[in-house]
Amino acid sequence: MVFNEPDPLLDLNVYREALEFVRHGGGLYDYFRPHEDLPGLWFVYPPFAALLMSPLTWWPLPETAYVVTVFNLALAPLTAAVL
Repeated sequence: MVFNEPDPLLDLNVYREALEFVRHGGGLYDYFRPHEDLPGLWFVYPPFAALLMSPLTWWPLPETAYVVTVFNLALAPLTAAVL
């Protein structure tokens, strides 16, 4: 499968959009995002992940991407030490 344009924030967008969908009355697992190169994207993560990631809807996407990147970089050494 060949993608037209890679979307490095695809998973982050699915999280954010699904949580906004829930905030406006939708069901977490009723969320669906059409995608031109994929058959479509649903929220498939566990409910705990939605709860944990809900603060990601507090900021605009660029700031959220920055927060997620900093968080991942900060936890990388810990992960490497544990593994």
